[in-house]
Amino acid sequence: MKLINYFLARLSITVSVLFLMFQPQAYGNEILVFTETFIDPPLPIVAVSIIMTSGDIIEDDIPGPFMGTRYEGTFEINAHLADGGVIATPLNRIMNPEYPKEPLIFMKDEWFLKFADFNGDGKLETNLGQHGGSNGSFYRIIGFLPSGEAEELPFRDRPRGIFVADHEYSSGNIRVSASGETCFDWYDNTRGIMIRECWKWDPGAKCFVMAGKEEADS
Repeated sequence: MKLINYFLARLSITVSVLFLMFQPQAYGNEILVFTETFIDPPLPIVAVSIIMTSGDIIEDDIPGPFMGTRYEGTFEINAHLADGGVIATPLNRIMNPEYPKEPLIFMKDEWFLKFADFNGDGKLETNLGQHGGSNGSFYRIIGFLPSGEAEELPFRDRPRGIFVADHEYSSGNIRVSASGETCFDWYDNTRGIMIRECWKWDPGAKCFVMAGKEEADS
């Protein structure tokens, strides 16, 4: 199985998510695996998965952003290493560092974890978001230490993460420019226009700093 996974990892940076439903609920030590994405080297990681470690699967028939089947609770992000090891990091702590006990919410769906070298270190990072309103979601860039442990790559003065005009859990609207800046668009409802922000990783400050902001092309 490891050889198959490694071969698949060589094929593509991001491939279709495998959405696996093992049981209707997840409590305590029961684990529901619901997304796994294969990635390419240079990371010593052949796949990244997000698992639910406790919480509920909720059926919601009220019209709105959470209508349908949703997973609400605590989660881990797992780095699957080439040698078969798995390194787990609590995901709630990354997504809500100020309130790590608050539940995360993911809707039942197929989606992609998108990877890019956002901070220019030659390794791949991903991004992950949570619903932030009708105009978008709050996202965090997540990188991986050599050990496989996941960590947030923060944006200066953005404790909630960056607000992006997207509702995908992992956004393609967060992209790396030709000059190596991490750029994204968000909707300014006070002016009725899209704004494009670009940020540059500061290795000394260990965070992204603003590199520019302008009205996005229509």
